[in-house]
Amino acid sequence: MGAETTVRSEWPMFDFGNFEHVVVYAGPSLHYGAKCWWVTLTGVYQVWGDGVDEPHNGKTYAEETTWKVRLKVGINF
Repeated sequence: MGAETTVRSEWPMFDFGNFEHVVVYAGPSLHYGAKCWWVTLTGVYQVWGDGVDEPHNGKTYAEETTWKVRLKVGINF
């Protein structure tokens, strides 16, 4: 078990003067690893966000969601 934090930010056309939005996600992750394979399940919640022309309530929904759930599977070779 562990924790994961991700930050997603967007500046269209690689112009750092043209900010669109930034979002911070955080939540738990569960990982299992065997000799030849591994799997990780993560559920992260939008803890903070800021976007252009959005309410100043600490959330942004410009192309973003409240929750993200990911399942990653890997094979070692």
